[in-house]
Amino acid sequence: MSERVLKRREFLKRAGNAAVVIGAAATVVTATTQTYARGQTDGHSGVAVGRSRKNEILYRKTPEWELYYRSVL
Repeated sequence: MSERVLKRREFLKRAGNAAVVIGAAATVVTATTQTYARGQTDGHSGVAVGRSRKNEILYRKTPEWELYYRSVL
């Protein structure tokens, strides 16, 4: 075969090997990434993670909060 065909064949072999390695790495990352159900919290801060469309509650109504809120208005 000509040298040109051999170079093309070697390139295709390397490209195929690279695609296999990238695919395997993507599979490993996907398999080891922690996923959350819709609206589930991370357990530490109470903030909804994932693809939740719910609003985050950044405060809780307490007497201290009411005092602060009235002082700011």
